[in-house]
Amino acid sequence: MKILLFANTDWYLFNFRRSLATSLREEGHELLLVSPAGTYGKKLCELGFR
Repeated sequence: MKILLFANTDWYLFNFRRSLATSLREEGHELLLVSPAGTYGKKLCELGFR
């Protein structure tokens, strides 16, 4: 299943949705995380998220 997670900051995705995103990815889902650019976007990319 393709899943889109979005928020108004990349900080929010990193701090509050990272564990959910990791679990969903481990279950085999395709994820896309969307937010305005910020310093946490790079950290999410380093973890293998798009």
